[in-house]
Amino acid sequence: MKVSRGSGKTPEGGGSKPSPVSRKEGEPSFVEAITEAKQGAVNRDRDELVTRIEEQARTLVKTRTVTEMTKYRELIAEFMKKVVGESFEMKEIPSARYVENNKVFVVAQKIQETLLDLAEKIRAGTAEALAITAATSEIRGLLLDIVT
Repeated sequence: MKVSRGSGKTPEGGGSKPSPVSRKEGEPSFVEAITEAKQGAVNRDRDELVTRIEEQARTLVKTRTVTEMTKYRELIAEFMKKVVGESFEMKEIPSARYVENNKVFVVAQKIQETLLDLAEKIRAGTAEALAITAATSEIRGLLLDIVT
């Protein structure tokens, strides 16, 4: 059985060019829809990672062990990779890229210094719960500074 697709001409006998698909006013284009969906996924991943970081920080405050500190540092590193790798590739303002990358670099330095200080205190066994809470809160604030 052969299926006929038609002549491709309009019923009036006009040209064979199909009419373009029209969008309703206010409806996003395909590219905009994909970009919004990707940004939504990035935001969900980032929020889930922040939650994991917060949970690990609470565990670190309770246990104060090198193992838990290592897990905490790994989560921070994963967060930084995601922010730098996914968020900045979506920015479309080239002139602001230097400023944003510089901001991330400065904040990353502060996070690294705070992590090193905290790790040293935990290794030495001198870290108190309040000091760990303060350091993890500072790091959380710095991470949120990057994405806002």
